Amino acid sequence: MAPSAAPILASVAFLVGSAQAVCASGEVGISRVQVYNYNGANNVLESDSWDIVANNCNTIATGKSPFKGNPCSASPYPNGYGVSGCDSSGKPGSVKTTGGNFGNCYSHGARCANGPYFYSGVFWCCKRV
Repeated sequence: MAPSAAPILASVAFLVGSAQAVCASGEVGISRVQVYNYNGANNVLESDSWDIVANNCNTIATGKSPFKGNPCSASPYPNGYGVSGCDSSGKPGSVKTTGGNFGNCYSHGARCANGPYFYSGVFWCCKRV
């Protein structure tokens, strides 16, 4: 029996309604994004990555390497974007985007989205430098 589209549509509706400011205006966030695939009785992890996100949760860039523990290990990021200088806790030292450079990152515990098939937790916010 094919899975129903209803849970997927409910997840999309939840995600659309969940966009919110997670970092202060002008800052970027570093988010761990996990996407699950429905497989009968269980959800199976399909992808696990680090994203650079705008303060409203819109994705700016996704690391091209699979999740390895901290956002620096996700390099390379596309188009010259980057995260570097991570300390032992994983906190980034600097973030580079075409919109500017960011640093002075601080721990943050917000979520961009949390649904049955998608999780996006913002672990750090970084200030424009």
